[in-house]
Amino acid sequence: MEIRKVQITGGATFMVTLPKEWAEAQKLQSGTKMALYPRADGVLIIKPLREPPLHRGELSLGSKSGTILQREIITLYIAGFDLIEIKGRRSAEQYRIIKETTQRFISADIIDESADAIVLKALRDEISLNEWLQRVYRITRSMFNDALDALATHNKDLAKDVIYRDEEVDRFFLRLSRQLRLALQDPLAEEASNISRLQLFNYHTAARQLERIADHSVKIAHVVESLQKKLPKSTAEGILDVGKLAMSTMDSAVTALQQSELKRAHEVLDSSNPINEKLLKSNKLLRDIDPATAQLLSIVLDSIGRVKDYGANIAETALNAIVPGLRAA
Repeated sequence: MEIRKVQITGGATFMVTLPKEWAEAQKLQSGTKMALYPRADGVLIIKPLREPPLHRGELSLGSKSGTILQREIITLYIAGFDLIEIKGRRSAEQYRIIKETTQRFISADIIDESADAIVLKALRDEISLNEWLQRVYRITRSMFNDALDALATHNKDLAKDVIYRDEEVDRFFLRLSRQLRLALQDPLAEEASNISRLQLFNYHTAARQLERIADHSVKIAHVVESLQKKLPKSTAEGILDVGKLAMSTMDSAVTALQQSELKRAHEVLDSSNPINEKLLKSNKLLRDIDPATAQLLSIVLDSIGRVKDYGANIAETALNAIVPGLRAA
């Protein structure tokens, strides 16, 4: 840290000199334009106004395949690299994995290929947090709702559709993860997009809970595929009832976060015990059906309980976002 005194010239112009070593490292010259980013907390960010360079990440292909190759490509995408170069001669299977993994990314595509390298380019497009969280929420909600309906009606086609939609939730969540990483690495990303890093963190936390709810919707859909016959009416109605209650916690929690509704966040957290009581009642209904079906439905009830817990986690995130602001006011 260096301390420098402010000078006032002409009675109205405030001036402070820049550190020489920093100026030389940035190759500043007379007339170089500087971008100034004043923040409410008193911090002033100064940066030369230039076209930002493209950040390149490299991955050595070698014998990597399957999940390992997929994970490392996703890691480079989330890390915020603009260009991802995958080096090495590839097999047909490796090429398939690279293509399928790229399709999981939003605003990313293969821009160059040769015999021993593939280059992916990911765009740094600005996003509306509310819009993107709403997309994750809408898809997740429809998945969970349809999974419950598929269970109640023994609709295996609807269950298959739920499983298929999980990929969309994953795509949006990966994009939010990338945006969060970029904002943490570069404070100017926050200034340029008008998205606070704290707000982005809260929305990413909520999206993570929604992504897990989507995963449990898939688990319920797989149960539907495994069931040999339609459930007894009383059993189906009991599970559907508690499932809809769990879904309402997710609905209210997301609204509380997006609308900064403190009362609603508390209501979500206070609803936990009634739902637990209904889950216990539904579990008792399983005693009256065959063991194989009961075992499958116990998976469903466990997933519904998890959905309720993830809704509560989103409500806690809302509290963490709202209460400090009230104190500051």
